[in-house]
Amino acid sequence: MLRLGDNEYELVRVQSGFSVTLQSPDGDPMKRNQVWKLVAHYAPSERRYTVRADGESEYLRVTFQSEEYAVTDWRQLSGLGLDQAGYHWLGFVSVENLLVGRFDKEQWDVVPGWLEAEWKHDYLFHCEFDGSRKLADGTEEEMEFEDDLPFGEATAYVPINAGDPQAAALAMAARTVRLTEFAGSQVRRYDPQRQSYTNLRVNTHHIVTLQTPWREQLA
Repeated sequence: MLRLGDNEYELVRVQSGFSVTLQSPDGDPMKRNQVWKLVAHYAPSERRYTVRADGESEYLRVTFQSEEYAVTDWRQLSGLGLDQAGYHWLGFVSVENLLVGRFDKEQWDVVPGWLEAEWKHDYLFHCEFDGSRKLADGTEEEMEFEDDLPFGEATAYVPINAGDPQAAALAMAARTVRLTEFAGSQVRRYDPQRQSYTNLRVNTHHIVTLQTPWREQLA
């Protein structure tokens, strides 16, 4: 359950969870081999929600991305660094309303506050967050949530000389965060014609996304 001010929102778990990007440290300006993100989707609660004065609908996406957080085992996931007192956190948190604006989404910055994540079982983590959302008028609105969120996927940037990109991605996941079980994968092979936009890695690697079996374990 997410609470923003007096409004409450229900988690859409199938669209939510932790993910990690894996790469060679040589391919990252900060020499990282892993970058963690938490994305949580929320729909208005039927129990406690006041329709907006402008009549716009809401479907919210809350995003946390830490630029320095790392673990040696995915089961050790905690608060992406936001659960360490006195720690200077490098990353970003935002709330977006995906139902307003086709190209320029309605978005608010978030004062990070405190985030905790504790492994429960299988691929689920119990998460709690306490912070505030920055409104357009400069004021802040209390923001908190408490939900069970899965570790959903790992995306590996595999060097183009790898003979078997999927096997290379599996090896990267096992070596970096000890992730060895998968329910499926998607491979986007290197394509010299593919535009890279602002992410230089997109057109210099194979991109392999590995889905964890969290859905199967909940069934």
